Parts: sequence; C-alpha cells; structure tokens
Amino acid sequence: MLYGNITDVPKNKVGNIKNMPAITGCSVVVVEDGAVCGVDVRGRVHRVRVKQTC
Repeated sequence: MLYGNITDVPKNKVGNIKNMPAITGCSVVVVEDGAVCGVDVRGRVHRVRVKQTC
C-alpha cells in the first residue's frame, strides 16, 4: 500500500542526519533517474559554507 511518501517512488532514496548538541541537521534526496533540484536553507545562519552545484 502506498502512503504518498517520497520513498514510495521507485529509485528514490532519502537520508537524514542530526547533530543534536549543535541543534542542526541535513536531509538528502537522491533520485537515480535524475530530477530538477532546488535548495532550501532555513535557520538563523544566512549563508552556506559548502553547497554542491545542482
């Protein structure tokens, strides 16, 4: 049964890591067949140290 999650789509992979002492985290979505990407940076820091080109 499908529930409408991004991982219900074949070849989509999702990962997440948290750093609770620093109160931060990162999520990654890999679409093996390719996709148009976007970046959403939220929080109090107004810049990103390293961001790969989409």
